[in-house]
Amino acid sequence: MKIKLLYITLLFALLPWGAYGYHISGKVDNGTWQKPLSNYPVAVKAYNGNQESVVAVDTTSPQGEFEFSGLEPNISYGLSVYYQMIKYEDLRWSKSLPEDHPLHLTVYDTTRSDTSVRITMQHEVLTEGEGKLFVRQIMRVENQSDRAFIGTVPVSKNSYKSLAFQIPPGASNVQPGKGFMQCCIGFNGNEFYDTMELLPGSKDLVLFYEIPVDSKQFIFRDKAAYPIDSYVALIKRQKATVQSQMLNTLETAADPSFVQLAANKVKRGEVIPIKFENFLQPPKNYGTYFIGLFVLVLAGGIVFAKKGKNKLLNSTQEQNMPRDPVCQMPVPEEDRSYTTVYNGETYYFCCENCQESFESEPEDYVTTAE
Repeated sequence: MKIKLLYITLLFALLPWGAYGYHISGKVDNGTWQKPLSNYPVAVKAYNGNQESVVAVDTTSPQGEFEFSGLEPNISYGLSVYYQMIKYEDLRWSKSLPEDHPLHLTVYDTTRSDTSVRITMQHEVLTEGEGKLFVRQIMRVENQSDRAFIGTVPVSKNSYKSLAFQIPPGASNVQPGKGFMQCCIGFNGNEFYDTMELLPGSKDLVLFYEIPVDSKQFIFRDKAAYPIDSYVALIKRQKATVQSQMLNTLETAADPSFVQLAANKVKRGEVIPIKFENFLQPPKNYGTYFIGLFVLVLAGGIVFAKKGKNKLLNSTQEQNMPRDPVCQMPVPEEDRSYTTVYNGETYYFCCENCQESFESEPEDYVTTAE
């Protein structure tokens, strides 16, 4: 009896551990003020594919600390803090984390001023193609303030343009690369913009597009969206010669097909021109020209053949018509109103005058006709 009671006691003692699962702990700091974010809600979300749901909420202590218990294994969880219009999320996990690995989130006060936003490095990789210039734009954008920049121009009710870049007129096939999210980008004319907040620190961005070039002389104009500390254009050319009055030519590798131009301290809004001479153009489509010429010649031949056929037909018909013995004109059947019978032979005339001339001296005209 005592042994059974001991087993039951141990069972109830161990039951809460199985029922409530494991726990996690962590801390939230305010990076703008360099102090803990106290008395602020922190949520734990459970993820199932693309679906997410809040399963627990805790309020941070005066030291910014939080703790959650009863988390089940084999479920994907994540932390979430919504602070001044920005949703901060930590890593996701699906198993118990070690005690020496507390979760740590840093949030920032927000600002709508972009005076601290600059591009510390911008590389333009330009490739000359047949009638096209392929552009890959690589930028390191830096927010040098201690606040999160959330944009100034509204796009929707809760969305603002944080970063905006000018795309040259006529550019097509614009493709955002590293650093952009499809859910947060947009276009407005020749402007490509992002609505993601820009936290203090740096962020790498990549953008692709292409420009049609229908002339051997072409100027690529790149407008600085923000102040640029270091600008480098690496140009892979095939036929063109490249120069820029604003950029300096740098020594490149042994491959002469590459041209490298650079400048430092480019002002915001400044246009950087790169001039191409003898730009490679696609070969002319002579096939269309020859097809058109062939159709024209064929049509002319058909018309000429038709006219020749009609002329031959008319000539044959005229040869079978009786002729006026005076003027030698063929007399169609519908115009044979003037006739004269002489020595048993019927003669046809085109008009009354010819008939009278024949009848006055028939022997002369009969001899001539024979």
